[in-house]
This record gives sequence, C-alpha cells and structure tokens, in this order.
Amino acid sequence: MALSIGAATVSCSHPDYVTRVTNVGEGGSGYTLTRVPIDRPPAPPVAPLPPGDAAAHETGVRKAESEWMAAMEAHSSAALADLMEDRFVLVSPDGGTLGKEEFVALVRDGRLVVQSETMDDAVVAEYGNAAFMTGVLKVQATRDGSDISGAYRFADTWIWKSGTWRKAAAVFLGPKE
Repeated sequence: MALSIGAATVSCSHPDYVTRVTNVGEGGSGYTLTRVPIDRPPAPPVAPLPPGDAAAHETGVRKAESEWMAAMEAHSSAALADLMEDRFVLVSPDGGTLGKEEFVALVRDGRLVVQSETMDDAVVAEYGNAAFMTGVLKVQATRDGSDISGAYRFADTWIWKSGTWRKAAAVFLGPKE
C-alpha cells in the first residue's frame, strides 16, 4: 500500500495492520499516520481440558508418558511422532537440543535404541492446559553405538491439544549418580 501526501509517500505492508491517515491541520496542513490492526477473527481458544479433576488429568499425563516409554522400547518412531507436539524440543544431558524431526529420525534410523526404561519419583503438576512431569528415568540404551545407560533426572512438558496429551518438551540431566 502506498499513500501520497503532497510530495511524501508513506508505505505500509505489514499483513496484520493498515495505515490510517488523519487530517490534523487546518486546510490539510498536517496529517498523522496510525497503524491499526486489521479486523480478524480472534485466535481460536485453547482447547479445554477433558472433564475431570486434577487427579484425572494426572492419570492422563502418566498414561501418555507410559505410551511414550512403550514407543521408545518398541523403537516406533511413528508412535513417538504421534505423541509429540510439532514444535517439540529435547535438551540432552550434554546441553544439545533436538527438534521433533531430528529426534524421530534418531529412533527411526536406529541411532537411539532404548532396551528398557523405568521411572522413579515421578511428580506431575498441572498448569492450565499444560502439565509438567519430573522424576528419575533409569534407562538401558545406546546412542550411535555408545552406551548411554544410567539414571537421568528428567522434566517433561505435556500439553492438551486436539483431544490428547502431547509432549512439547523434554529435558534430561545426568546421568544421576
């Protein structure tokens, strides 16, 4: 959009705003330009949690975590992908990060192989449509052929989306001695 005012030209090309021109001077001697949001329908509301109390939601998160662990042990990259939020991020014990596609590829390509895993001291805290789960994960696993077995402190973030709990983030610290 281009607007000519005398010898000056003003441009506004932001997709969410338009420029409003207001005459503030007598006889057209002054103008103000204001960015005004385009009328758009509001963003869809966040999906409400399923009916139930905090205990029922905690049970749902624990069930989703169990499904995650079963998918890891079954080396099912498809099942893992179904449990993950598209913007999933994993922070590994060495401080590196992986997105959803990278993590799924590690499992799919056999570069990350989990033989078994168990959780201890798991605690779930609900925050609106998200839940935070912490605990200790004991794993027997290899990554790129190297043994990474041990006990790791973990923190997982689950969100309620499209009628199911989806893992949005995972952080691993350790191994815990």
